[in-house]
Amino acid sequence: MLFERFINKKSTVDRIILTQFVMTLVVTGLSLFFGWIAAYSALLGGVVTVVPGFVAARRLRTGLAIKQPELHGGVNTLVVRGELIKFALSVILFIAIFALVTRLSAAFFFATFAGTQMLYLVLPVVEATRLRARFREAKQD
Repeated sequence: MLFERFINKKSTVDRIILTQFVMTLVVTGLSLFFGWIAAYSALLGGVVTVVPGFVAARRLRTGLAIKQPELHGGVNTLVVRGELIKFALSVILFIAIFALVTRLSAAFFFATFAGTQMLYLVLPVVEATRLRARFREAKQD
C-alpha cells in the first residue's frame, strides 16, 4: 500500500485519519457538482481536520517509540501535548484559510469540517459494535 509507511491499519487513530482523508476527497469530488468554490471549500474544511490529526498522531507514535526521558508524565503528557498541538495547528489553519482565501463557501467548508470531526466519535462506536457482535457470535459457538 502507498501509505504503509505512515498508516498502521491496526491503529484506530490511523484508521480514523485515513477515513477522514478519504471522506474529504469524496466530499470534494461530490462538491464539484456545485462548482469549484464549493469543491475547494470542502477540501479546505477537510484539511483543517486531517492535517492536525495526522501531526498529533505522528507525534504521539514517535514519542511512544522513542520514550523521551523528559516526559515524566508518560503517555498522558504525550496525549495532552499532542492535543494542544492539534488545537493550535487547527487555529492557525482556520486563520490562514479565512485570511488568504477570498472566495470560500462557508457551508461546504464547515459541513466537511464537521463531518470529518464527527468521525472521531462515530468510528470508535462502529468498531466497538462490530467487536461486541463478533464476541457474541464466538460466545454462542
